[in-house]
Amino acid sequence: MSSCEIRFGTVLKAGPVAAWFALAAPVVAADRALIVTAGTFEAAELAPYALAGAEADGASMTRAWQDFAAPNAALEHLSGSDARRDSVLSALESLADESRSGDRILIYLSAHGVRVPDTRPLDEADGFDEALLLADARAWDVEAEVLPGALLDDELETAIERMRSAGADVFLVIDSCVSGGAMRSGAAEAEQLRTLDPDILSIPQPVSRALRRAEREWIPAARRVGAGRLVTFAASAADRPAFGSAAGGLFTRSLAAAFAEHPRTFAELGRYQRRHAGTAAPMSLLAGRVASPFFFGGIAEPPDRLAATLAPADLTLTAHRAAQPDCRTASPGAPQPVETAGRVHLDQCDLFMLAVDAEAPARLDAWYVDSADEQVLLSPLEGFLIGTGRPARLSFTFVSADPETGDPLPSGTDRLVLFRRAVGGDQPLGAEVLRFPVNPAD
Repeated sequence: MSSCEIRFGTVLKAGPVAAWFALAAPVVAADRALIVTAGTFEAAELAPYALAGAEADGASMTRAWQDFAAPNAALEHLSGSDARRDSVLSALESLADESRSGDRILIYLSAHGVRVPDTRPLDEADGFDEALLLADARAWDVEAEVLPGALLDDELETAIERMRSAGADVFLVIDSCVSGGAMRSGAAEAEQLRTLDPDILSIPQPVSRALRRAEREWIPAARRVGAGRLVTFAASAADRPAFGSAAGGLFTRSLAAAFAEHPRTFAELGRYQRRHAGTAAPMSLLAGRVASPFFFGGIAEPPDRLAATLAPADLTLTAHRAAQPDCRTASPGAPQPVETAGRVHLDQCDLFMLAVDAEAPARLDAWYVDSADEQVLLSPLEGFLIGTGRPARLSFTFVSADPETGDPLPSGTDRLVLFRRAVGGDQPLGAEVLRFPVNPAD
């Protein structure tokens, strides 16, 4: 049974915007890219595990970048012995220092991935930080409790947050996997599973403190007022495998092919990439502002405006609501039927559950658009498959007050937009829109 569950709220958190007002004169926005392909290693224990296809990855992404970036776009490519930790951190710092509002930044990383014990700020529920092995990586330093020559997800996040705080839009792409480690090897004609035993680098593996979500992304794309947009695209979820060969990573090759199709949005890019990778490929993970036009070429029109131009989708909708004492409880009350025609009135912390089906096989895309026109994709990139006797099921927790302060959110209307597509088709054939008033004045 297809399903999707999400807690959704119309909450924008304040972020640093002082940099906007510090500019004495207008600054022309720029396109910048950092491509890192760490395929060879200085340490003797890692020499046998060279990353097959790393140079091919770099060449592929460089060509793709030159096709969709502005003619004067800046590009820094660190590969081989140049892809050392200090060099990568310095390049990230330079990107952050130079970022301005309206900049479009691509950060691409092709490397082995490992998990290491969480370090401060101790923010990982499972006790692990994700890390990428760079050219100077070596065995775990027991005394310092660090993995030398590795780039941590926390360090990457810090640099990207500086870029976004300056108003730059960032597209982060990672071709790696982290399932205790990651490696690509083998001949070009055979896709090889990336595996690298953490014992090779003597990395401690603590007991997990909590179950981790399979779809957990490397860098969270939190929304903040004044911050640039962030989209992250990874070859697989943080604890899932990835594949590659001497011809390059399977993810990178399929991503380059997706670029060539000139996608209109990042969501469409993700759908194209999975199509080129094939059904046997690991599930790539696209997160963040996926409704944004590719490559941040403007502001996306809300899906409900497109829906207004389409015929009704001829969907069968069955909706229920279940009250919760607050938004943290795991035990909502008994479900009650809800009429979806007209406006759907929900209370703070109501769990809304919707089953969607059709008479014939089709694909279903579901977007939640809040009253500030922020868009969240609730369906998988390829859409729910409906009309086969197994309805798509999605749910979300409705909030009308800030979950941190309890202050009521501004009045408005949230929308759930449902698009029906033909199986194998990309263009929507019909649409339905459900409307949810948020703190209505009447």
